[in-house]
Amino acid sequence: MESKVIKSVVISIFIALIFSCGSTKKIASWHPPADQYAFVEYYTIYQGQALEGDPPPGMRIDGPTYMFDKGSGVLTSYQKASFNIDTASFILGAGIIRRGTEGGGISSRIIGAGKLPLKQGQVNFESISQESITFSFDDEKVSLGLGEVWEHIFESVDTIPAMNGNAVVLRRITHQVNFHGFYSKQRLDFHKDINL
Repeated sequence: MESKVIKSVVISIFIALIFSCGSTKKIASWHPPADQYAFVEYYTIYQGQALEGDPPPGMRIDGPTYMFDKGSGVLTSYQKASFNIDTASFILGAGIIRRGTEGGGISSRIIGAGKLPLKQGQVNFESISQESITFSFDDEKVSLGLGEVWEHIFESVDTIPAMNGNAVVLRRITHQVNFHGFYSKQRLDFHKDINL
């Protein structure tokens, strides 16, 4: 009888310890120091090449809103920030580039976040550490190291109507993510920001 009581007390304590350990553990997400931010660029690049015929001209775009100088670490925005620079730990430069038969030009914008996740287009930025950033592209999970570039390329050969019959073009769509690194907020050159 005494041994049954001891066994049940030991089992109860063991179960309580298991549940208390599981319930008190919290995963702390890492953030850059308050005076720094992580800078990442995500671009979708549309390229086209005529294989046969004379395809019509592609779409022209023109709307870059920022410039980044990696050497100096200066990020210049030509527009007001739509986020609070003081609390931003992650800044994303996102845009589209068109070349060849797919058109010409570049369009871009700056997006800031105090914490992740952040979804942009087909990419969902999930977490960041001192050495890498983790994101998903469709169903693919990617860990990208500091200073590394990741690309996903899709190619197709398409027949399209043209002035003198049909034209055949090689189309390439490249999704590109570049994890530049961590930079001082003092090197941000933005128009007066809007504190939201």
